[in-house]
Amino acid sequence: MHLARLLANLSAEKYEKHLVLIKGGGSYESQLDVGTKVHLLEGAQSSSSTKSLFKSIVPLSKMLKLLQPDIFFSIMDHVNVFAYPAWRLAGKPGKMIVSVQTSIEKAIGFAPKNKFLRFVRMATLFVYPKVNRIVSLSYGVSDELVIKHPSAGDRISTIHNFGLAAIKNTPKKKSEGELKIVICGRLIRLKGFDTVIKAVSIAAKEIPSISLIVLGTGPELDNLGGLADNLGIGDKVFFEGFVTEPEQYFVESDIFILSSHYEGFGNVIIEAMSVGCPVISTDCPYGPAEIINRPDIGMLVPVDDAEAMAQAIIEVAGNPDNYEKLSKGAIQRAKDFLPVVIAEQYDELFLKEFQQ
Repeated sequence: MHLARLLANLSAEKYEKHLVLIKGGGSYESQLDVGTKVHLLEGAQSSSSTKSLFKSIVPLSKMLKLLQPDIFFSIMDHVNVFAYPAWRLAGKPGKMIVSVQTSIEKAIGFAPKNKFLRFVRMATLFVYPKVNRIVSLSYGVSDELVIKHPSAGDRISTIHNFGLAAIKNTPKKKSEGELKIVICGRLIRLKGFDTVIKAVSIAAKEIPSISLIVLGTGPELDNLGGLADNLGIGDKVFFEGFVTEPEQYFVESDIFILSSHYEGFGNVIIEAMSVGCPVISTDCPYGPAEIINRPDIGMLVPVDDAEAMAQAIIEVAGNPDNYEKLSKGAIQRAKDFLPVVIAEQYDELFLKEFQQ
């Protein structure tokens, strides 16, 4: 999604845009602008995503030799470390810029037995000092990168993620007679959706009309459904599955909650803010506190603290004036992340690297 929005918002007059994929048909390809040329790497496909990355090196190097880009932009740690040898094999055409979307240190801390993550982390120690520039989505991730790659410190930049192009200008008012909460993301442990379900069960004692909409799929689906049933709120929790564009759910809901144990940035917070939906988020590393940087924008609660989250829900829902203030503050903050604003920062970075 990040890459699709970047390509869609870079000037077609300045840039000839090419997107190289191992596999086509992704859910966000429809967001690409018509000026972007899509290339599939022949022979890189495999039933295993890890094998696909290994198999992509040679085809990608051939593609780079053919295209001879001025800027070679790669996104995500696990892609970056395989894109680098392809760039080297191709003779280093253009400047290589890599984007770091999240904290690999936090990811390993959450999944210490994941051998692939550990391999990727080791590979970044070799790769990142040798690329032309590293872009991270948050200052917290940038600070971590400086610590892990001190020799690359002066080549690390921070550009926040893209928000939505359309921003609602009128603050929301809470629904009459009910309270709709929405959460969104892959159903995995690090997203902390169990904390939200626990918080809703606590808040339901004071707000019987409360309901929770869950957008996403993943391995925790059955566990989360079982938790809701065990807490007696199975009839208040609705699993809607994967949604490509969740904005309409944010429009129809009263509160959006991000409950992650860690994030690279937390882009979905901005998407909810764009329609004026008040946000409650865990104060997790690294992005939420950079977005919710004033009390009139949203509320931050400790990670994995259902009681604090429940109290935040009750506070937001129980005060109409505060609710409207949070909605108004959210809308104003979302304007800082308009695609045109973020694309301009990338434009400046790309042109600066090209001219050096």
